Amino acid sequence: MEQSVQLRYLKLALVITGGFCVVGVYPLTILWPSGWAWHAGGHSLICR
Repeated sequence: MEQSVQLRYLKLALVITGGFCVVGVYPLTILWPSGWAWHAGGHSLICR
């Protein structure tokens, strides 16, 4: 495979991954902040 074709696939993979993070992961951090807490108590440090 040529390097330009490989770069095109890499760019596509990065756009898809970034789109998933923006559309999927970021809203979860807003809607369910206590679910991301790794400490006891169940509340995120941001939501005090």
